[in-house]
Amino acid sequence: MNAMLMALPGAEHLAGHLRGHLGCEAGELLLHRFPDGETCPQLTPAVAGRDLILVGAMDRPDHKIMALYLSACDKPFHQRTQQIALV
Repeated sequence: MNAMLMALPGAEHLAGHLRGHLGCEAGELLLHRFPDGETCPQLTPAVAGRDLILVGAMDRPDHKIMALYLSACDKPFHQRTQQIALV
């Protein structure tokens, strides 16, 4: 499988479990928060040409939805990600 799996904050345990079953490479999703509250995600390594699986827990969704949105809709498309799956 040519997929990269990354965990949103709070879903690291679930992501590790899924990686073991799916046999995909682990990536890291870094969320930089600016003093004004803005969030900027950074995916490492780059996911160009690969499928991306984002794993996240949606308890208290108002607190987490912006990081999910930015990770799924902004950065990967600019890096030409093949497909994105949200778990």
